[in-house]
Amino acid sequence: MFLRIFDYMKTKLILFAAIYIAMASSRALGFDQLEDASQSTYVVIGAFAIRDHAAIWVERARKMKFNAVSAVNPARNLYYVYVLRTLDREAAIVEAIKIRTGGPYSDTWVYTGTLGNQAVAAQGSDVNPTTGQPIVKVEVQDTTVETTPPPIQETTPPVPVAVEGSKNFLFKIFAASNQNELAGDIDVIDVEKGKKVASYQGNQNVVLRPFNKTGNISLVCDVFGYRKMKHDLNFNQTQEKDGIVTEGTQTIVPFEMVRLVKGDLVVMYNVYFFKDAAIMQPESRAELTNLLTMMKENPNFKIKIHGHTNGSAHGKIISMGESQKFFSLSDSKEGFGSAKKLSEERANVIRTYLQAEGIDEKRMEVKAWGGKLPLYNKTSPQARLNVRVEIEITADK
Repeated sequence: MFLRIFDYMKTKLILFAAIYIAMASSRALGFDQLEDASQSTYVVIGAFAIRDHAAIWVERARKMKFNAVSAVNPARNLYYVYVLRTLDREAAIVEAIKIRTGGPYSDTWVYTGTLGNQAVAAQGSDVNPTTGQPIVKVEVQDTTVETTPPPIQETTPPVPVAVEGSKNFLFKIFAASNQNELAGDIDVIDVEKGKKVASYQGNQNVVLRPFNKTGNISLVCDVFGYRKMKHDLNFNQTQEKDGIVTEGTQTIVPFEMVRLVKGDLVVMYNVYFFKDAAIMQPESRAELTNLLTMMKENPNFKIKIHGHTNGSAHGKIISMGESQKFFSLSDSKEGFGSAKKLSEERANVIRTYLQAEGIDEKRMEVKAWGGKLPLYNKTSPQARLNVRVEIEITADK
């Protein structure tokens, strides 16, 4: 009898150990780390059942200088395309009303909840910003992607709706080398709380309202391929900051962006991979285009592509097939390997993409780190940021 009980307990322990190892492997590769973003609010311009259609919508919106991104809403099983994510719901409503007024996205709405492949499928809330009424059924726009794309807006964007105490701002983002306008957004940091409270699109009129009693904020611009730039100012006394000018009711804040130089190391924050895969998601195209532009702009640039994971466990690895579909899991192949191997394949797929676009392979090298250089402890809520690709400039002339 004792031996039977012992064998039973032994079997249970082996089973629990197997389950624990499987879960640990997934966590070690950084795929089950979720950001606590349940209170985030998004300004959404479209919803799609097909990922590629959402990607097309993103590209078209970006041509109109919207900082568009797509992410899945697991509760509705739809891909949402949004142009603003913020913790300030009122600011999101103001922005949504502005976009609905006279622009191509007259059905823009506000969503509060979580988005993303790893998000929990908990029901968020979709709201009409004009009426404040909940949206029970979201209109799916897949059928409009090919036939009636929104026209590129050539007229002056409508003036945003103001709320009490708010001010009009223009964040002018341009390259120092040629003064050309750059697409990008501005993160607003509440200095008192030490955290980001909102993001706004550059090169267009936006409305900001006071975020704290002192008025002290930081404005951060991070355009890939350029050095990050920050302005510290007081919302109530912007005229005291050198370089900032006021024209009528609009405060213009210039961000003169300087190209990266040898020795600089930057993270490709907007390059996303499918789970367990060295294959990029379609919304990664914009950041890759910026990298490609940088490489073409200066033929002397050489780079090292660093791949990182969260932890060092082994697990499933999905790789591209011979057709080299960089943004699709179709024709992919499945294997097994270490976290270091996954980080190497992810870095290599970016090098292969640049090669396919005409960049000499001699200008690029790859370094796979696996989980050796984490930014955060692998059990931290921020551990998902350990899964990343970094670009190091190794030569610029």
